[in-house]
Amino acid sequence: MRSTSSHTAEAFYINYPDVEREPTLGLVSTVSDDPPMLNWIYVDKNTMELKYGNRTQSREHHVGPWDWTEDESGLMIENQELFAAVEEEPGIWAVYYDRNDDGLNGIVGREESVVEISLERTLLDKKNSG
Repeated sequence: MRSTSSHTAEAFYINYPDVEREPTLGLVSTVSDDPPMLNWIYVDKNTMELKYGNRTQSREHHVGPWDWTEDESGLMIENQELFAAVEEEPGIWAVYYDRNDDGLNGIVGREESVVEISLERTLLDKKNSG
């Protein structure tokens, strides 16, 4: 069972620093308030789960390109908005990237619930943030 507490992402795009791959727009987010920390958001290449970590942890995985949908309300990676929520344990959900648009066939077990989702952005009111 996961024991990580939740944290509201405050994310923004920045070029991913890796000279060994094509320049790509990465996504960084705050991952804690105390102490304040930024990490890269990436898709695990083996499980397709969205995760966060430092550059070393993220480098071998799918780090972008990230972008907004045409109406700038939703989040995309690799020009696709193919996200899914997976119930990994009763009441414990995680976000995955359904890269093949096949309901994560062969990635998650048949006994796990998979629901298509979109990741929508909410702009922070500068007066109330920080």
